[in-house]
Amino acid sequence: MRDCPWHVKICRMRSRQVLRGSLRWLAPEDGGLRQPFARDHWCRPAWVEPGDIDHIASLVIERIEPRLPVSPHATAFWLAWEHLPDEDWTVVAGDVLAITEGVRPVAYLSVEAVTADDT
Repeated sequence: MRDCPWHVKICRMRSRQVLRGSLRWLAPEDGGLRQPFARDHWCRPAWVEPGDIDHIASLVIERIEPRLPVSPHATAFWLAWEHLPDEDWTVVAGDVLAITEGVRPVAYLSVEAVTADDT
């Protein structure tokens, strides 16, 4: 754990991470949504790959291109980032996040850049 006192078991994130990258929806035959996503934002459980449904957190996704299979300029952030342990949920460029509907991934966010939002 970075910069944590030896007696602390969980170290919190220092600021909200804003993730920028490309959101790719899975085709229905690959387990994706049955109809194209029609809004420009969404909040869903997600995990950092390689992960699974037993280790998820809520992810807010914005700048979604409605009804398109790829949103190349999506942004995202963990909903309750201040309550997530730093070592499990800190994301870096190159990471891939699985966005879920129920227990199955329906989209993947390929993270291209991460910035801190101290507001």
